[in-house]
Amino acid sequence: MKTSITLSTAAVKALDRLAGRNGNRSAVAEIAILEYARQRARADRNDRDRELLDANADEMNRELRDLLEFQVDP
Repeated sequence: MKTSITLSTAAVKALDRLAGRNGNRSAVAEIAILEYARQRARADRNDRDRELLDANADEMNRELRDLLEFQVDP
């Protein structure tokens, strides 16, 4: 699929540097975009996990204290 985007001069220079002399700007841009999307998805999952842990921390800590009471000292 073809598309058109506007980039800063600095971004184009970086793209050219990464693509190399006979490189393919589109391939470099695609790799960068897909990697960024994977990183954002991972960060979003981590944020949701952190929110769940924070929301349930008190209950989880109570359960842990209860379990520790059942441990037998050697």
